This record gives sequence, structure tokens and C-alpha cells, in this order.
Amino acid sequence: MDERLLVKRAKRGDTAAFAELYGTIYKRLYRFALYTLGNTQDAEDVVSAAVMEAFENIGKLRKKDAFSAWMYRIVANMCKQKMREFEHKRKMEERA
Repeated sequence: MDERLLVKRAKRGDTAAFAELYGTIYKRLYRFALYTLGNTQDAEDVVSAAVMEAFENIGKLRKKDAFSAWMYRIVANMCKQKMREFEHKRKMEERA
């Protein structure tokens, strides 16, 4: 089905439409997160959190044909946050 139509339906609260959108890019998002973080559990956690955030904020997506790019941006931001957490934890362990 057309991505723009699925986004339109998802914005109206159609969870099946959102699931179909997500299903088309899950593997690519996971591979991106895994490459970025280097850990399967962290990659799964980030992608899951990104999907929840996207579902909650689908109404903020302005361009109906930009769902994939929007999802990558959410995942990338969450990966950056996770890496900052790793760095903070590492620094705290060095001080201990």
C-alpha cells in the first residue's frame, strides 16, 4: 500500500496502518541501531522505544512521504542518547 495513504490513516489513529508502515522498515532500523550501538539488546531497546515515540507522535509528521526519514531521525537521536549514557556511565566508573 502507498506510504502516504498509510501515514494518513495512521495519523487518524489506525494502528494497523502504523504497524504496516513500521513493518516495512523495522529490519533497516534495527540494522542501523545495531551498527551504531554494537549490541543487539541495546539496538532492540532503541528501536522499540523509537516505535513507541513515533506512534505517540505520528500527528507531528508533516510530510506524508517522509515516514522512513522521520523514523531514522528518531532512532538516530535515541542512539546518540544511549551513547551519551554509556559515556557518562564509563566516566562514573573511572571515578569510582
